[in-house]
Amino acid sequence: MVLDSKGMLQKILKKRLSRRIPRGFTLIEVLVSMVVAGFVISGLMFLVVDLLRTDQRELTLEQTQQDMKRALDYISDDLREAVFVYDNPTALVTALGATDQALPADAVPVLAFWKIQALNEDANDYTKLSTPGTASCSGLTADPLANCRALLVRHGYYELVVYYSTALPDATWEGAARIYRYSVPEYSRNALTDPGTTLATAPIFVEDGSASPVQGGSPSPDFASWVPNDGGAGTERGDALVDYVADLAAGAAPSCEAGYTQFPAAANVSNSFYVCVRPRNVANDFLNQDVTVYLRGDADPTDESLTVQGVSENTELPTLQTRTLVRGVIDKDLPN
Repeated sequence: MVLDSKGMLQKILKKRLSRRIPRGFTLIEVLVSMVVAGFVISGLMFLVVDLLRTDQRELTLEQTQQDMKRALDYISDDLREAVFVYDNPTALVTALGATDQALPADAVPVLAFWKIQALNEDANDYTKLSTPGTASCSGLTADPLANCRALLVRHGYYELVVYYSTALPDATWEGAARIYRYSVPEYSRNALTDPGTTLATAPIFVEDGSASPVQGGSPSPDFASWVPNDGGAGTERGDALVDYVADLAAGAAPSCEAGYTQFPAAANVSNSFYVCVRPRNVANDFLNQDVTVYLRGDADPTDESLTVQGVSENTELPTLQTRTLVRGVIDKDLPN
């Protein structure tokens, strides 16, 4: 039998060539691959998004806590210079309500005190007085002369400061509540430096030394019973200190140490901003007061953007506190 070498060679070549030609993927294989790849990519994307949200949440919490700490430090530094702190400023705020320096209706007063604002030579606060350290007060008579002499003796003047919170909705602010610093200085900048104005106290202050902490009483200024002298109608908002304070709705009533007064009172307290004040009275030998300030922030007032499964919501509300010893001294006798 004679073999057809040509035909056999063609069969061998065709067989080998057929093995080298790829057959490709079927439609089912392509669909299965796409489904598997989709699951893998979705899992990775979910992980990346979750990591980014967690990182953003931690940054926001850290920023809020830093803001609360800065606010507490500012209040503490301000309070350290006080000469008298109200353990209950309700009467004070009511009296201010009858003047053109009233607090806004939405204000929730928390901390009120008197401090001495030092005269600033670099800011020309001595312009109407004299050369620092002297007592000339040249060209002044009557009340301006008395005021000038008092300023030169003290090298400073009184300032009333009130810290209050408000939850009033405001397009400028995003947080649930915020804190404002309200202040009324005894002398305005113009009264001290403007040659065209008289050296006189602000209208809200009483000139009579027997009835006002401005010029002193006997034996010491009666800060607690001070009543403003100015009539009229108007409000003074003050300067915003910090935003993103926690909701002012009453929470679990906190408690102060024995001998300290809590304000606002426990029945009406907001656990986001309140103080514990040691009263200045005979029981305390009129010693320097000290105050503990509590401040709670809320990094996520919408309760949506920072929600992370398995994490307590309380981690979104950093709570801080600071205790400050009041160092201001005026007409203070040593205890017996």
